[in-house]
Amino acid sequence: MRKELGLNYAHLLSNEKSDVFVNVHFWLVPVEGTTSPDLLDFDVKGYLSSFQPKEEINKIIEYNEKMRKYFTRIDLVRLDNELYAKLTN
Repeated sequence: MRKELGLNYAHLLSNEKSDVFVNVHFWLVPVEGTTSPDLLDFDVKGYLSSFQPKEEINKIIEYNEKMRKYFTRIDLVRLDNELYAKLTN
C-alpha cells in the first residue's frame, strides 16, 4: 500500500466479532508524516474524524483505483485461493 500510494506509513487495523455471522473488517490506514505513531498510541477515532469524506472523495477514489489496479497486477484472487488451498489441506 505504501509504495502504490506513495505513503511513508500505513497501519493495518482489524475489527472481528465473536459472532460467526459478523464480517471481519480490515482497514489499511494511511498515516501522513515522516514517523509513524506507535499503534497503541494511534487514535483511530480521532483519525477517522479528522477529515470530511465529501472533501476527500477524489483522493479516496484515486487511492481505490490505484489499489484495484495493484490487486489485478499481482493477481490477488489467485494468490488468495492458493493460500486458502494450502491452509485447508
